[in-house]
Amino acid sequence: MSGRELGQTAGTAASAEAIGLLTFPFRLPIETEQGMEGGCTCGQIRYRLAGNPLIVHACHCRWCQRETGTAHALNALYEADRVTHIAGEPELIVTPSASGKGQTIARCPTCKVAVWSNYPQAGPTVRFVRVGTMDGPEQYPPDIHILPPRSSRG
Repeated sequence: MSGRELGQTAGTAASAEAIGLLTFPFRLPIETEQGMEGGCTCGQIRYRLAGNPLIVHACHCRWCQRETGTAHALNALYEADRVTHIAGEPELIVTPSASGKGQTIARCPTCKVAVWSNYPQAGPTVRFVRVGTMDGPEQYPPDIHILPPRSSRG
């Protein structure tokens, strides 16, 4: 069983703080027979997620703040083959990233809401699904918060 299944934390707060992370207890898996669904604001893009995310993270880096226009991006990481398009196809837009390799953001071509991203480090096999686009986002609070190094905080 993984730490997620056992309800364990990802490490001690002291070691997490040393690398700029805050950890929270992992929740037990939330699975439904059909899986979680979600989509964009206008409804043109709809998707279904199979099973549980690998992890849910809230990234507080300046890039994510700028991209989302808020304090953090909240993403649920899913293997791409567990994300099924059930309506519409997103527009894939490549944007700059801190790594210099860019990220691919899947947006609704009509309302422009970002529904997921792919990053070069994870490749096309992992989708960073925007939790706010899920029909039940309250079921997926962050497992971890990713903070920028202290030297770059305001």
